[in-house]
This record gives sequence, structure tokens and C-alpha cells, in this order.
Amino acid sequence: MKKNHRLAALALAGLLCASLLLTACEKDVPWDEETPPSDTTGESMADTTPATEAAYKVTVLNHDGTPASDIIVKVQKNGKDVSFKLVGPTGFAAFKLPEDSYTVLIESPSGKALHYDTEAAVLTPDAAEITLTVFEAAVATQPLNAPSQKGGDYARFNAATVGEGLTYIPYNSGDYTYVIFTPTRPGVYEFTYEAEEEVSLTYHGAPINVFDTPIMETVEGKVTFAITAGSVGSTPDTTAQYVFRVEGNGNGCMFKVTRTGDVPKSPYDEPWVIPTAPAEALKPYEGVTDGALTDLDVTNPALTVVKGDDGYYHLDSKDGPVVFIRLSSANPYLADFKTICDSTRICAYLYNEDGSFDQRISYNELVAEYLTVANEDGVVPLNDQLADMVKTAGDYMGWWNYSDDLDIFGGKIVDPAIAWLFPCAVYQ
Repeated sequence: MKKNHRLAALALAGLLCASLLLTACEKDVPWDEETPPSDTTGESMADTTPATEAAYKVTVLNHDGTPASDIIVKVQKNGKDVSFKLVGPTGFAAFKLPEDSYTVLIESPSGKALHYDTEAAVLTPDAAEITLTVFEAAVATQPLNAPSQKGGDYARFNAATVGEGLTYIPYNSGDYTYVIFTPTRPGVYEFTYEAEEEVSLTYHGAPINVFDTPIMETVEGKVTFAITAGSVGSTPDTTAQYVFRVEGNGNGCMFKVTRTGDVPKSPYDEPWVIPTAPAEALKPYEGVTDGALTDLDVTNPALTVVKGDDGYYHLDSKDGPVVFIRLSSANPYLADFKTICDSTRICAYLYNEDGSFDQRISYNELVAEYLTVANEDGVVPLNDQLADMVKTAGDYMGWWNYSDDLDIFGGKIVDPAIAWLFPCAVYQ
């Protein structure tokens, strides 16, 4: 055991001597001023410590203020990617990066062109959270022949295509910029722009016939018109297209398409109102029909018809001869009603006193019903329903419209109060 203590003492003495020699050597060798020792502190120590990390956030919105999704947010420093993330339904991307200033790039995974305010797309320690609004940027790819700003013949352009909403339109350098709108639904549309500078916006027709001058008035930078259901097909090839021209300073503008409502109903789009004959009227006439069928003389101002107790009209008094209306036999002034119905409609469009549309009536079906009980002369007794048919249709179709020369009487003087009796006759 004594031998072991002696060995340990000798080892400890050796270590102390080595330490003293090393200390003496360090004191004898001065440090170069540009080569600091490895254990220096203060500013030199900060050079080797990792930079402080900071939280950054980029929120991306659509033009309507809703969160954008499926958008790539890239963070760059000196033109090189530092980090990137795909924005999900939340509309934002968060980053943990060394505290510094960064440039933000917004891209679409599909390669769709996007436009946003690049001057605002900068992250700094003082602006660690930014919000960017992205717009789809139109790509001029649809060819058309249109007038050139440089004059001469029509030039071939690639027009930018747009849909509803806001679309960024880059200007065609040195010439006109054309935009094509293809609707997906009917409606009343407003076409305008959003730009700080003044922009000229004009409508020039369809791609197959692009007019040199505007064909619709632009009011306060806005063009408004209705696109009917007939202009919207199931495919772009069967859908009408509308060409606009934009001109302005700068690199481009926001082209805005707004659907403001439904197309006002046209009378031609309304369903037909179809009167039907009452059951009691659809019975063959069983009264006396002796004598020849003689047409009423509507040129005689004294012509009078009176409704009788039987529900039919009678000549001169309610006990006079029954008045019949020709349905499939000729009258002196117009083709018979059956012939007319076979080629067109006996109809009327009715309006209210304030000028608003009320209804449109078709009488073809009514004529067909009464024809089932017409006699061999093609006539049936005249009742209120048939009288209203002739009066209403005649007024609308201008059968006694003398002011527009549409009357059927060939210059004969006929009192409008009795003109509706032109297809009527009595047996005498």
C-alpha cells in the first residue's frame, strides 16, 4: 500500500510541473492583435453566435376579401429562396426565420399568372406580418383580328380572356389591349376597371367582327348591358363573346366584371296564357240555320249586335238572328282563323295601365277546341269568349289600326267599335 501512495504522489508532482511550464510559455508569447484568443468575450463572441430568430406571417386574400388557398408563399433573401409554404384554407403562412428583411413571392401551383402589390411584399423586423391581395392575371392567348393603334389594316392580336370578378390586365406595349369576356350565365353586367390612373374602356362587339369605334356608350368609365339566356350556350363555342379595349398609363389595370342582377323579363320569355272553352260551349249548335250564310256589313255604321238570353250574340236585338263566327270558312277581309292558326299564332301581348307587362295570350288552342263543334260551314255561334278573342287579338295585331296602315279593310271606312265583327255572319 505504501508503494501505491508513492506512485500517486509522483504523478501529481508531474502534472503540477507541466502546468507551470505551460503557463510560463503563454506569458512569453504575445497575441497578434488580429488573431484574438478562442475564449474572448464581448463583440468577438457575438460573431460566432447564431442570429436571433423571429416569427413572420404572410396572409393572402382573394380580391373579395376571403382567404386565398392553394397559393405558394416564397420568402427570399438576395434573390435566393430561404423558405416557402403552401397556403391552406386559413389563408396565411407562418415562418420562423433569422431576424432580417425578406422579399415575398406569391405563386400558383398550377402556374396560373397572379398579380399582387410587389412593393408591399416585404417582411422586415418592423413589419413582420403583412397581408397581400392576389388577383388572377390574364394571359393574352385568344387570337383575334382587330384595329391597330398604328393604323392601316386590321392586325392580329392575342386578347386577354376574363370572367366575372377582377382580373389584372397587362397592357399590350405600343398598341391596343383587347379583352374578351365569355359569360357562363345570363344577367345584367357592368364592365369597368380599377386603377389609380385614367383608363379608357370601350366595347367593340364580337371577336368575329371587332369594330374600330365603340358600339355602346361608356358612362363614367362603365359599360352596362344585358346578356340573355340565348347568348349563353353549354360550351364556349356556343356562347357569345364580348370584346373590350382598354388603354391607360402604367403597366396594366384591373378589369372588373360585375353581374348586377337578372335580365328583366321579356314578354317573349313568358309562358303563353291559353284560354279554354267551357264545356257547355263545346256542343254542336242545335238551333235553326235555314237560309244562306250572309256576312255582316261592318262598313255600315248602323250595324248592331246584342247578347241574347241564350248567351249568343244576335243581330239588331237579342231576339234577332244568331250571329255566327267563321272559323274555317273565308270572310271578306282576312284568311279564316284555322288557316291563320296553321301558319302562325292568333295572339295578344297585354300590358297594364302603368305600361308594365301583364301577360301574353294564345288563341290557337281555343280555335282548335271550337272547331270540333263547327258545322259544315265552319262556323259556331258567337259568344263572349269568341268576341273577346277577336277584339283582343285584333287590337294587338292591328287588324283595324288605320294610323299605321295595318288595317285589313283595304281603304274602306270601318268604325273600330264594330270592326271586330268582320269574321261574322248570319243565316238569312
